[in-house]
Amino acid sequence: MKKYKAIAKFYRELLMLLRKKRFDKTAAESIVAIFQESEEFFSWTKLDLKQIRDVYYNLQDRKDMARQAFEDLASYLKKPEARSLAFEFINIAELNDHENVFVHVMNRRLLCEESGEHGPAIVTIMVNAYNTFEDLIGAVQPPEIHGSFGEDAPTI
Repeated sequence: MKKYKAIAKFYRELLMLLRKKRFDKTAAESIVAIFQESEEFFSWTKLDLKQIRDVYYNLQDRKDMARQAFEDLASYLKKPEARSLAFEFINIAELNDHENVFVHVMNRRLLCEESGEHGPAIVTIMVNAYNTFEDLIGAVQPPEIHGSFGEDAPTI
């Protein structure tokens, strides 16, 4: 299965489960199976039935899921479906306000080899709300930033 299709299918199915009035163990098992088929495409290191149940019942786990969904979908946010899925997870995690910005580093180019990772760089980022991000840059009391700043951002 292609990367985007696998990611979109996983988050689409998880979203349908989260919208149900009752936890559906069969649906949750199916979601775990989808994840296991395409594990290498996700930022998750592992996912099991307990974690799916925790996301269903616990707001903090939904917040973690929103961060993971944004990270996994960030490269595809030009696609309306990917945007819709990412923003829906942000909404169900109650993080869709001006106090939260989701950021994902897409590319980075270090400008000075002597300084290594601590030196100047040109960075391409994806954010969920540009206006909020712009406000953050000049804020005295910055909002919380949810980011994925891992080594997997390609150096160009």
